[in-house]
Amino acid sequence: MTTYLLANETTYSRLSTFDNVEAMDAMIEQHKDAHKLSKGELDVLNVLARHSCKYPGVSFLTNSKLGEIVGIRRESASRIRTKLERKGIIRQYRLKRDGGDRRETGSAAVIQTVTPEVTPSESHHKATLNKPLKTFNTHTRDGDKPAEQPQPSADELGKRALKTGIPEAIYNAIAPFFSATELYEVYGILLRAKASVDRSITFEEHADYYVDEFLNVIRKQKQGQVRSFKGLLYVAWRKVSEQVSRLIGSGRSVLYYDWLSSESEVRAYV
Repeated sequence: MTTYLLANETTYSRLSTFDNVEAMDAMIEQHKDAHKLSKGELDVLNVLARHSCKYPGVSFLTNSKLGEIVGIRRESASRIRTKLERKGIIRQYRLKRDGGDRRETGSAAVIQTVTPEVTPSESHHKATLNKPLKTFNTHTRDGDKPAEQPQPSADELGKRALKTGIPEAIYNAIAPFFSATELYEVYGILLRAKASVDRSITFEEHADYYVDEFLNVIRKQKQGQVRSFKGLLYVAWRKVSEQVSRLIGSGRSVLYYDWLSSESEVRAYV
């Protein structure tokens, strides 16, 4: 039996997977980095993203409208959405009118996060992160009540979820400096900086260069030399990406280069 959700604001709000558009954009870049997408898939994903701002992550475009915007047939739009769903990038939910004849109106496409999949009948993943986990010590004496273990904070749970989607070397370097929300945003800056230069760069092979530049920005931040931390971080990581891309193409080894001390482009942020 097909399960339908009511097409109303309560449903869209519950399905929303992000706190803001910036977080959604960062996750989309992560999906693009993790999957080899065809031009059609990229076009459809980009259109879905542009129409997922009111309820971050949730688009309720019909396949007909989606196809019209992208410039493809309705059937092609439906097929590409299915491909994106199979890759774990979106999840689709059937919708019906909230009132009247309650006929089917289409489906909602929900951009997925790196956290475990949550069904409509379960609490929204943001609520899950803030819900205390109750665990008990089973090694108790007869007659004793189970001893409740310390409960992870919402921030700790958020970081655990993010850790599964961030390369280990990058995570270990940047996580100690930020809360879960800040970490999500900073990693999004890294993804956008790399994507603006060369999506084929792999963090696993070149993490040291990105980490070195991150620590350099942190050092300047602590010394009070930075006016816009996020702006400087983006520029610094983009410059690293440019150098890594050039050196990969030439087949030479990557040498550390202090962009922050020599590039005029970063002066606006220090």
